[in-house]
Amino acid sequence: MNAPICEVCLKSDILCSGCKAKLDEGKISEADVKVSRYLYSLSEKIQSLKNAKIVKVVELADTMVILVGKGSAPIVIGKGANVLKSLSKNFGKNIKIIEEGSDVVKVAESILSVKPIAVNILYRKDGETYKFRLPSSMKQKVTISEENFSRLMKNITGRMATFVFES
Repeated sequence: MNAPICEVCLKSDILCSGCKAKLDEGKISEADVKVSRYLYSLSEKIQSLKNAKIVKVVELADTMVILVGKGSAPIVIGKGANVLKSLSKNFGKNIKIIEEGSDVVKVAESILSVKPIAVNILYRKDGETYKFRLPSSMKQKVTISEENFSRLMKNITGRMATFVFES
């Protein structure tokens, strides 16, 4: 399994000096460590997880987004979404799996669980801002606040993004 921490740290409860330095410098987060270790422990039972690549984990109050390498999303979701359900149950959060290299629109669709009606790109001095226009009939399906959505999009894609509901 390819993870943000080394294999020695995946197997133990403490971090080696290299991984501890990455954590202290902010290159990896505590969520990266917890999720990587949990998935590693599951890989004993689910052999396909040994081929998964975990790039980054972003954790919010009620949502956790796991950025995985290309081709790893089906592995981390698991057959019948069993790995995804196990992650959600263990961490008590809504889990989103996003493949590395996905474009901004695909990342937003994954986070929102709704396909936008349209996407506007606002060009500003400080960079592009994406505005996702969602059908108002889907308000109940969107479980993330606009603030948390913006934070996640900035963290994962490096782009500013917002959403609005429209009729």
